[in-house]
Amino acid sequence: MNNQAGLRTQRMLLKVLSPTYIGGNSENNLKKYQYIYNPGKNQVITIDEHKMMIFLHQRKLMDSYEKFVEFNSSKRNPEALNNWFKKEKLTGADVKSVAGAVLDTKNLNTEKMNDINRFIKDIYQNPYIPGSSLKGAIRTALVSHFILNHAELFKAQRSQINKLLTSGEKANYKKRELKKISDRMESDLFTIDKKNNIKSLAGLSVSDSEAFAKKELCLVKKEDYTFGNDSPHYLPIYRECLKPGSQTKVSLTFDRFKSDQKFGLEEPVDILEVLDTFKQLLIGERGILRVFEDLDTYLPQCDDTAGLLFLGGGAGYQAKTFIAALFPDEEERLYLMQELMEVLFPRKRHLGDKGISPRTLKLADYGQQTFMMGLCELTEEIEC
Repeated sequence: MNNQAGLRTQRMLLKVLSPTYIGGNSENNLKKYQYIYNPGKNQVITIDEHKMMIFLHQRKLMDSYEKFVEFNSSKRNPEALNNWFKKEKLTGADVKSVAGAVLDTKNLNTEKMNDINRFIKDIYQNPYIPGSSLKGAIRTALVSHFILNHAELFKAQRSQINKLLTSGEKANYKKRELKKISDRMESDLFTIDKKNNIKSLAGLSVSDSEAFAKKELCLVKKEDYTFGNDSPHYLPIYRECLKPGSQTKVSLTFDRFKSDQKFGLEEPVDILEVLDTFKQLLIGERGILRVFEDLDTYLPQCDDTAGLLFLGGGAGYQAKTFIAALFPDEEERLYLMQELMEVLFPRKRHLGDKGISPRTLKLADYGQQTFMMGLCELTEEIEC
């Protein structure tokens, strides 16, 4: 730990508890004509472009391959690359010679594949979690923590949001006004020096995680569990995710002289208490996700001394907003969230949501268990 005056740096362990997806550039997502699926070996094999170019030149297959790619790149439902390899009578040894990463698919239980949404990677093609994603999750938890402990300070905002969402104004007007309320609220919360535009979280720095090994990636199929339904249902969307049990390290640095003392943070480990408050809000005994009576079925084992992070795509809308903290009354929150969802996503018909809004829990299968997505643990690294 760095103990310079006002400056505290703490190395933290980050453990993935459930399949976690953080998307990279959408242009890097894989179409069916860009990878090989081998259901017999439960593998998806990506193609190393450099190896592929050498192979095509040596086998004089460049024209055939370019025609295949050009034809399928414009198709809504492209042909699988497996078919081109079969057409050219290429062998498993040929596939191996052009292979890049190999992804585990044994948890998919499917004979067909679709496009693959890839995990963000560094320049060496190793997966990592950006510091911006980690700080964003901490920021949401910190706002919720502060609101829950200072409810009396937010009466005006609660009244404004309630009045706006229950008014007869059009959706676009509501959306604009909601943004204004949110911007003002965040400015009041996070700007400690408006003249110089100094933000209260300027004193908190979160590093990118150290890279995970490529073997820590697996593929999962999107699974939605809608409140009121008997069971989850699968969608033909595939994501490259970090496996449960994967671990890495991050660094949190806290500068007291650049931070707003109203948040009560003295050093990086204080973040763990903030994360615990947010954990209780979402999945604690009276957490808002407890409307799903079998929620524990989808939760991994958590360390009570650790901070729980809700990360990435699939963590769910509730994990990315402080609305639940702002409106603790269950009936009022449900009604206002229905109205809010109808403004933000009018085609989803959220006015009929029962129990919770939005009404869907995001799940993924791995091994013998179905998990709620995006749960990670942050713990203090003890120096030897």
